[in-house]
Amino acid sequence: MKQFKYKLYPFFLLSLIKKLKRCFKNISKTNKMYKFFFVMLVHNYSTILGLSKKGTLFAFFFCNKKMKVVFRHTNLVVKDWKKASDFYSKVFGMSIVPPVRDLKGCWLDKGVGYKEATIKGCHMRLPGFDHLSDKDCPTLEIFEYNNITNSMNNKESNPPKHVYRPGFGHIAFHVDNVMLACEKVLKNGGSVLNENSNISSFSVNDKTTITFAYVRDIEGNIIELQNYKTIN
Repeated sequence: MKQFKYKLYPFFLLSLIKKLKRCFKNISKTNKMYKFFFVMLVHNYSTILGLSKKGTLFAFFFCNKKMKVVFRHTNLVVKDWKKASDFYSKVFGMSIVPPVRDLKGCWLDKGVGYKEATIKGCHMRLPGFDHLSDKDCPTLEIFEYNNITNSMNNKESNPPKHVYRPGFGHIAFHVDNVMLACEKVLKNGGSVLNENSNISSFSVNDKTTITFAYVRDIEGNIIELQNYKTIN
């Protein structure tokens, strides 16, 4: 009999929450005070039933609480993180955010999906952000995995989508002069994507012209160099 009653508790709790929600239907969802009151009320009722954790989760669910999302970094997997970071430092003036990463352990094996994994690399400050006043600015994360050789040598057209799979589609930087930026890339060991017609321009409207070019870093990863020019 007790087991039968316990099975009915979640259904009773769900019904109770729905009734409580109807009581607050005319209250603005952005009112934090009433949200807190609602959650605590459901929590207290569910504690009596011995289901405090489930009750609180139900309450948050029915409050329709929005999740905060913040962009943190773009990850670039490379064969040699020191050479890659040196390239981005010389071409785009990016600097390393300490500490330098040297990661290993069971937690990493579980996260990346293979045993005895190691990661060496760094985070680099992206240009155009005020990293002095905002320490949470997004970064470029450059990682070198000990298992990257197999992934780099994979000749298949659709290689496995592991977390340590090298490269990305491309990243883009706004520059003052696309042609000079291309020359700087070439000077530091990079290359252009299309030697025949690398730099292109198009008009968004009568006042704005976008000039862009695709280049490669020292490991062949694609970078877009772009410039927006507006005529007043």
